[in-house]
Amino acid sequence: MELLYTDTAQIRSALLLSEEDLPDLLFNQEMYERDLMLHLAGWLPDHLSVMQDSSSPQVAQALISYCTYWCAAKVAQTLVVSLPQQVGDGKNTIQRYPDLEALVPAMMGGMAEARQAVLSGLGLLASAATRQVTLFGVAGLAVDPVTG
Repeated sequence: MELLYTDTAQIRSALLLSEEDLPDLLFNQEMYERDLMLHLAGWLPDHLSVMQDSSSPQVAQALISYCTYWCAAKVAQTLVVSLPQQVGDGKNTIQRYPDLEALVPAMMGGMAEARQAVLSGLGLLASAATRQVTLFGVAGLAVDPVTG
């Protein structure tokens, strides 16, 4: 099912889950799409124009990766209770997904790389690096008021 710039198949792929393990019915697409849109508005308000700009397909692909990793991290944090933890046939039992939340740092790393690719592709990292930095010093009295 489609989400903002990604879909549930890509999210499952990032988490290494099958559709049988994580069916589309478990996704609340509206919630993820709304939260992702709010999140993107915070650091890339013109994300729609980035996706529509055909002159920078690498930037659009990086934004798709970012959205996929963002949704995968949310899924790992929120849907871990919905996934079957033990599977068995009556005689044999296997423990699965001992800690799906352990994948969240990997998703965050993918998000950071994709965000950097988007910003550098748009030329925003170069302008941030050349920004003027003003140094502030600590002001103090030249003479100690106690000892003179």
